[in-house]
This record gives sequence, structure tokens and C-alpha cells, in this order.
Amino acid sequence: MTNRSLLLLLTSLLLLSACKRDAEPRQTFVEIRARLAADPDRIHPMLSTSGYASEVIKLIHFPLLEYHPITLELEPLIAGSLPVETPIDTGTLAGGTAYSYTIRPEAVWDDGTPITGADYIFTLKAALNPLVKANAWRGYLSFIHDVVLDPTDPRRFTVLTAERYFLAMPATGNLNLYPAHIYDPHGLLTDIPLTDLTNPETAEQLAETEPRLAEFAAQFSQDRYSRDTSFVQGAGPYRLARWDAGQEIVLERKSPWWGDQLAGQGDQFTAKPDRIRYKIIADEQAALTLLQDGGLDVVGELTPAAFTAMQADSVDQTVFGTWLPVYMQYYYLALNNHHPKFQDVRVRRALAHCLDLDLGIQSILSGLGERIIGPFHPSKPYYNRSIQPVPYDPAKA
Repeated sequence: MTNRSLLLLLTSLLLLSACKRDAEPRQTFVEIRARLAADPDRIHPMLSTSGYASEVIKLIHFPLLEYHPITLELEPLIAGSLPVETPIDTGTLAGGTAYSYTIRPEAVWDDGTPITGADYIFTLKAALNPLVKANAWRGYLSFIHDVVLDPTDPRRFTVLTAERYFLAMPATGNLNLYPAHIYDPHGLLTDIPLTDLTNPETAEQLAETEPRLAEFAAQFSQDRYSRDTSFVQGAGPYRLARWDAGQEIVLERKSPWWGDQLAGQGDQFTAKPDRIRYKIIADEQAALTLLQDGGLDVVGELTPAAFTAMQADSVDQTVFGTWLPVYMQYYYLALNNHHPKFQDVRVRRALAHCLDLDLGIQSILSGLGERIIGPFHPSKPYYNRSIQPVPYDPAKA
């Protein structure tokens, strides 16, 4: 079953950040105060394992493509358009696909350096370095064989895959890019061929014999790469201005920012608050009290019980606006299919008939969820709607 992200927003905030579409200069300084339930582990997309970090990272670091927050469809961000997909039918990569990307001409790093295909290749090399603790990224990128730069335009490049993979577009496009000249200032990875790292066996051998991989991994994991306000940077509209551990994280809007030239062309490029102040508040009730007292503007990820209670409160409904978007998260019960008793599909199906998941959705999620038939979001085109969830039926079990 899936649950839904529970966000409580001030109506005024909705009007400010979600409804404003004009590109006229703002006359007042706008600060938004939002709650984070815990400190991020680090502001480092490739190395972070914290969902709380993701909330901050997405405003600092940008990918080529990003999911629209409402439709959940991939849209161009740093890339000027979705990639051109070309099946590879001949040669050593027959059966694979070529994905051709073009980076927007407006896209630059904070120092004005253009974002290019070289930054994309660097990001892949960093992720595929076996000595970098980026196991999640490596598993996601394992189908990539090589990246070919356009010799006439550094903003154009083609990702070559050795197989056809239905998640290839998000895998190649929805990874946050790092500026190579900032995160690898000595060019430690520059002369190491990408194909040496996309081949797992060669990569492991290099990890033992190539000192530059070890030097880069040690450098890349340094604390300053994750927390230093003078160092951490990406292609997004915000920079890390302050981080007081356990207290607050402050982001400030860049001015100028390359996306300002694209204002009105998408939600990611519309006017944003000048400052976002994330207050670290673990206790949900304390956060709600602060919201009601005017000390916060946004409280996200409420428990279903708290969210439904506020919806039922006539005073809260008068003062606050609420948003209940679909959330890309699911709960599941995992079985060890190697166990002799679970190898029989009839046993597994019988267990499924014993689970009253609809009751669980009502009692645990206050009804704010829906059943699904597998680990894919119902909005995706590859979600199999011909399969129905197994009904609760103990007698049939």
C-alpha cells in the first residue's frame, strides 16, 4: 500500500510560492520558516542516506530531469528537453539504447562556468568509483556503458546503454549533477576512462591499483563537501547559508541565478522565497504548536492522525491550508522465498489472503493510502492495471 505525503501549508504561503506566476521583481524580502523533523546526515546527494537531507538537497542540487511534484512526470530541468531515445541495433551494444541530452544554454554553476557534459561524466565517475560510498547510485547506474560528448558542443552528449531498461530515462536523467571543477579541483578522475568504471571487474581492479581513485574517495567524503557553507554548491536556486546542528538550516536564494532567465517556463523556475529557514523540531506536537503560534509557516510530513485532526478542527481549517499530494513511498511485507515453506506460490498467496490491508490503511494511515500490486507507482505507464490486489479472505486461505 502507498501512503500520502502530509503537508500542512499556510494559505498565504500557497498563494505566495505555488500560485505566483509573474516574473515581476518582488518589493519585499520573503522568508519561509519550515519544520524538519531531524537533522540531515549531510548535504551531499551521492552520499546522503537521509530523507530529511533530500528536502534540502533538492533546492541546492539539480538534475537534468526532475519529477513534477503534482503529476510525477519527468520534466526537463538542467536539460533543455527530454532525451532523444535511439535503439542500438548493431555493433557491440546491439540491444541497448542511446539517450541524447542537451543542457540548457542558460545553465551555469555559481561562478559562471557553463554546465556541460563533462560535469555529467564526472558525476558518473564519482558514483562508479568503488571506493566512494555510493552503493545506491552504483546499483541504479549499472546498465550504463559509456557517455559520448559531442565534439562540436560541450553541452550535448549521448549516454550509451548495453541493454534496454524501462527505468533508463529517470536513471540517466534524474541524478543530481556536481561541478567537476569544484568537487575534483585536481582532476583526479579526468584521465580515467568512464568505461573502466562502468565495467565492475575493471573498476574493482582499478580500486586496488589506481591511487587516484583512493585519493578522490577520501577527498569526496570530507566533511567540507557536505557541510561547509563556503563550499557546498549545486545548480539549484539556493545556497547553504548556515547550518546549526540540531537547531536550524538556512538557505538563501542566489541572485542572480541562471534559472531566473526561465521564469514562467515551469514551477522550478518561478519566483521563490528569498530565504528558507528549516527549524529542526523532532516533536510533532511542538511543531504544530509553533505553527499555531506563528513561529512556523510550513509543517510537513504530519502523521495521518495529526493531519486528520487538523482537518476536523474548524479553527485550523479557517487559518491554515492543507495539501495532500500522492507520495512515492510504499510499505510491504517481505518473505524469504528461499525458505522451503515459502517456495510454494500457494502458500504465499494464502498468506496474502490473511492480511486485511484495507483495515491497516484505515487504522494506521487514517484512510490516507491505497493498495497497489507491486513496487511501482500507479501513475507510471508500466504499472499493470490488469492485476488486482489479493483480497482479504481467510476462508480462502
